[in-house]
Amino acid sequence: MKIRACSQKQRQRGVQLLECLVYIAIFFVVADVGYCELYHCFIDSAAFRREADEITQSIHAGERWRADIRAATGPIETTFNGDEETVRIPESGGDIFYLSSNNQVRRRLAGDNREPVIVSNVKSSRMQAEAPPAGQVWRWELELTARHKGTMRPLFSFAAVAPAGGSHDR
Repeated sequence: MKIRACSQKQRQRGVQLLECLVYIAIFFVVADVGYCELYHCFIDSAAFRREADEITQSIHAGERWRADIRAATGPIETTFNGDEETVRIPESGGDIFYLSSNNQVRRRLAGDNREPVIVSNVKSSRMQAEAPPAGQVWRWELELTARHKGTMRPLFSFAAVAPAGGSHDR
């Protein structure tokens, strides 16, 4: 049996095939890293959107609370029952109740059994009248819970002036 030496052309074909396999492997490694980074961008974007929605929800709730305080027709009362804080705001159309418990703030109209959640993911919420002589000024301190360790969450502070005779804190 006669052994023939590979020609130069056959050796080049073998080297080109090996180079092509190396390039394909490098391409898949780079594509995998790229897809991983893209996935992390999507996750971070969703978290950013969720946090922005919570901030927007809190601001809308604060503005609604301020409007309710300004429209009060009688003394505003706060009561505490364990962890739950209830604020009763009398208005011409009936009383409005703000209930803070279980990491959420709910708003209920008198005579309505529904208590829609107006702010969720709440770490702390406190509605109180300012000390005299500014007893007609009400302040709502609202802090949201941080979703990730090391993340700062905003502390909202809403203030509203109740009409004369619209302040009574228990």
